[in-house]
Amino acid sequence: MTEAPRTPPLATSVARLRARIADIPGELERAIATGAEMAPFDGARPVVATGAGGSEGPARVLAAALRANGRPARFEPLSAFAAEEDVLAMDPCGAELVVVSQGLSPNARIALRCAHRFARATVLTSVSSLEGDARDDGWAADTGRPLMPLRLMRHGPTEENGLLVRVVGPAAATLAALRLAGYAPPPDLADHYRRSFDDAQALLEAAPIATEPHRDPSTQALAFLTAGHHARFAFGFRWKMLEACGVVDPPVWDVLQFAHGPFQQIYERPMLLCALERPGDAPLFDRLEALLVRERHRLLRFRATLPSPWSFFEHDAHTNALALALLELRPVELERWPGQGADGPLYEFTGERER
Repeated sequence: MTEAPRTPPLATSVARLRARIADIPGELERAIATGAEMAPFDGARPVVATGAGGSEGPARVLAAALRANGRPARFEPLSAFAAEEDVLAMDPCGAELVVVSQGLSPNARIALRCAHRFARATVLTSVSSLEGDARDDGWAADTGRPLMPLRLMRHGPTEENGLLVRVVGPAAATLAALRLAGYAPPPDLADHYRRSFDDAQALLEAAPIATEPHRDPSTQALAFLTAGHHARFAFGFRWKMLEACGVVDPPVWDVLQFAHGPFQQIYERPMLLCALERPGDAPLFDRLEALLVRERHRLLRFRATLPSPWSFFEHDAHTNALALALLELRPVELERWPGQGADGPLYEFTGERER
């Protein structure tokens, strides 16, 4: 008896990613309907936000959104919490620490061990309770020494393991971050997300991305272009292309800065350029399009209809469609990736000193 053909692992992992992307609008709807607990931060303390991997994007968005609302805020990488002089430079006594970590990664504990130095500490996560460095009663512990209360702010989904890249959690965490920064989401945000994804798929189907079959996906020439302060919201898109498609961390160029260096560097070579346009940005990107060389340069104009910061979610949908299009051309194994399990010396570092 002939066995039924098995689905190739590459196709299986891409199908799982597609299914998770389809879950994002529903997760946004649930968050908007049940997110009363995400009340904006009170007081005027400076905020120090941190996160790694897929959580770095939401942490950066939180800092940018707070600054836009007139509150002092900054992003710091988790490695900054491993050195005492770096922590002291944050002036922690008068600041609020926000640690963004979907599944409370080992690296996130580096910042949690410094929580007692801050006026208050918040953990934005999908886990229901904190373990290890932070017990269920909300108190952190470091070498048996009681520290300070940790405020736990939860977002969905509760589980998103199995693939190298996460897409649902970062979108949900970004929504939570914006609410904490004082922004009220439009009630039809999920509908905008669905339309944006469909629009991007239609754009990519109408004019498929040209590719060279022999090209290593890690060398894909790709860059994002933004206008104004929108670059602050684009880090997560870069990281998504890195983890989902194996594209070496693509740059984010300001549309006007493009003429002051990047254009000259790519003039004679192929390049895929993705314009993350907000309402009102079109005149600048019209000028960008006019100077590109059609034979070598491909411009994808992803047009958002919502104002900043909510245009982030339309562009998140656009870049998810782009990731799937690139994966169809150059599949990447997302369930068994190169280096899996070999990253322990850094990934499992928690900041605890060896005894």
